[in-house]
Order: sequence, then C-alpha cells, then structure tokens
Amino acid sequence: MEKHLGTRCADNPRTWRSLDAGMGYLHDKLQIVRVDLPDATQDSEGDMSRRPRQDVAQRMKGAHEAAAYDAWFRTRVRATINDPRPSVPDDAARTHFAPRKTALRQRGP
Repeated sequence: MEKHLGTRCADNPRTWRSLDAGMGYLHDKLQIVRVDLPDATQDSEGDMSRRPRQDVAQRMKGAHEAAAYDAWFRTRVRATINDPRPSVPDDAARTHFAPRKTALRQRGP
C-alpha cells in the first residue's frame, strides 16, 4: 500500500529534518515498523535538510523579539526600583489622579 503522509490541517506533505526523526515518528506515532524507501544516495538535488521552514523561522523570530522585549522590560523595572528619588505614597497618588479618573468615567468608553 502506498500513501503520502500529509499535515493535519492541509494536504501538504510532511517533512522532517532527518531520516531518523521521520522514522521515529512513523514507528512511535503510527506504529509502522517496516518502510521501503528508494535509494537516495546518489540524489543530487541538493541538501534537503537545509531548506528554510517559514513556520519555524517565524516562531524563532517571535521568540527572539519576545526575549529582547523581556530584557528591555526588566532593565526598565530594575532602573525604576533603583531610582533614588522618594516614592509617592498611595494616598497622595489617588488624591492627585481622582479628578482625572472621575472625568474619564463620566466621558464613557
């Protein structure tokens, strides 16, 4: 029986970075113990494992952006904590911003 392995949400062929990873998936997840593969030792199409995967690239870009934002945020928080100026008491801040808060609530969404 010959069938193609597609992704869950689309019918695109599934790819793995290595043959071992693909075979592990077939064995562990699909319980397939024997697979006949064509001899690809003379394949000259190039290194298939070096194809960029856009989903992984986007995920990594998001992770790097999140890490950069986290570092920036932590730096700002640390600078605020280390600020030598005196803190404003909670009561004073509430009294100062009460008129603004009332005006915003009356204005509505």
